[in-house]
Amino acid sequence: MATAAQISQRGLPISAEAVLQVVSALYLELHPAQHDERAVGLSSHLERDLGFDSLGRVELVLRLERAFDVRLPDATVGSAETVADLLNLVNSAAAASVFANRPSGGTTPAKVALAPRQPLGTPGTARTLIDVLEWHAQQHPDAVHVVVLDGESSTSVTYGQLRAAARGVAGALQRAAVQPGATVERYLSTIARAHALTDLPDPTKTAHVKGAYRRLARDRPSSQPKAALRGSHIAYALEHLKTEHPAWDLRAKAILATAYCTMARRAELVALRVEDLSFNADAGDGVALIKNTKAGREESRYLSREAVTWLKA
Repeated sequence: MATAAQISQRGLPISAEAVLQVVSALYLELHPAQHDERAVGLSSHLERDLGFDSLGRVELVLRLERAFDVRLPDATVGSAETVADLLNLVNSAAAASVFANRPSGGTTPAKVALAPRQPLGTPGTARTLIDVLEWHAQQHPDAVHVVVLDGESSTSVTYGQLRAAARGVAGALQRAAVQPGATVERYLSTIARAHALTDLPDPTKTAHVKGAYRRLARDRPSSQPKAALRGSHIAYALEHLKTEHPAWDLRAKAILATAYCTMARRAELVALRVEDLSFNADAGDGVALIKNTKAGREESRYLSREAVTWLKA
């Protein structure tokens, strides 16, 4: 695998063969039954052809960054669909000299020195991962569970902190009355807010979450068409609309009848003036001059006798 020094010596752009070597190595590791590196090509789709899920993508990005001493932005990596896209991203990052301002050791974060500790023991009655984490949080809440690496910095998360953050998220979901079947947008919004309250990085903003949400939205069945608003509905509203203010009732009924006849938008109804209305004394109907603000023109639209009756009332 190429080092930063080797890349500097041979120059840019980084060859397709070098990127294919990294992708092929991970592909063969994740799919031991496959023995042909030639199955990986520049046109190979990362998810459909190579089977890289979100975790596989994370590992692939880390290997590319370490191999070529570059830093690939999360937003752009999430949009990559083929190996060719990754090749372009790696060369763009290298050409922009992203690694020029970094230590010569590459993008691999500095090693985190953890204090030696005694074995924490094994929860004998745990049946799930949640049970294991809960046992550790109770027995030794100050023990480090995981170290989050971000560039040259690192953050240690203890079992106690993990449990507190999880309970914070659960509490926020309960306060938001989130129930099974709630929309994904609501879940994401609640999770983001819970992390903000606990001063933790927002996981909903990562490229992988955004990419998964885009795929979910793409596969989501289209909404059913809304039922048409019929004349009988309007007639019922005009008959039963009644408040303590008769003048307001008449105005509301006139606007409702006019809107149904002309199909005017709210802004167009508000812009209507008395001089924009003309009535046919013989037929009892009329015409409204509607100012179409979007198209920048005026249109004459028919008013039924019922609408004219309410306008004159």
